[in-house]
Amino acid sequence: MRTLLAILFCIIPPSTDSYIHQLDLQAIMRDNQGLQKLRIMYDSPTEHGFHLLFVSGDGTLILQAYPRRMMARNDVPTCKERISPDKVKEILGLMIERRFWALPEKQFIFFDNWPNPSEFELHEIFVSNGSEKAGRSFGIGTYGGKPESIPADFAIIERQFKNLEQAAFPGKPCHLAPAIKF
Repeated sequence: MRTLLAILFCIIPPSTDSYIHQLDLQAIMRDNQGLQKLRIMYDSPTEHGFHLLFVSGDGTLILQAYPRRMMARNDVPTCKERISPDKVKEILGLMIERRFWALPEKQFIFFDNWPNPSEFELHEIFVSNGSEKAGRSFGIGTYGGKPESIPADFAIIERQFKNLEQAAFPGKPCHLAPAIKF
């Protein structure tokens, strides 16, 4: 359990100081150098743990799978693939169209026990321009005694990431590689 918490603290921002409210996605799309620095992390729950999908502005896709059970190694199953930078721009365009930064900012903190996936699922998308980071997190289930759900615009953006993951990694075997820090 400690290993899982350590991984999560590497993924979830330790404080809001290093994160800003939003990034200018239109400026990133217009600037080839800015696009080269872009990195998006989509964090999604799975039946056996969670996946991190990293999308870079140059079209590099990296999928890392984290099982719920503790792992004895620092390496995690990792797949790599490439897509067209135009596909990355499509994702940015969808985020702009769906007003990603207008979505509320939420934080979910778990101290001792990570919730049972049948009770609560965490879904996150974070964006980095190489020097700054911003993102949104939503949950499905009950958190702090209150029901949580994913806004429709977030769900549409999330569906795009899921489709991208399924198209790029359809049953593809992965190798072990060090966990990526966002």
